[in-house]
Amino acid sequence: MSHFITLIRYTQQGAAKIKESPARLDAAKKAAEKAGGKIHAWYLTMRKTALFVTSTHRRCEPTCNG
Repeated sequence: MSHFITLIRYTQQGAAKIKESPARLDAAKKAAEKAGGKIHAWYLTMRKTALFVTSTHRRCEPTCNG
């Protein structure tokens, strides 16, 4: 199983809708599970990179296209 650390930055529009983040995280977890992966943890920061997400995926090909 492949392990990933993903760095995420909010756009200006995303930062304006920061209160929607819990629902967006739930949707991302469901999407990862549907694709055969799992989001294990997420960390919100006060830096340029707003989020760090740790996840695993059974296969890299469908999720690592770029």
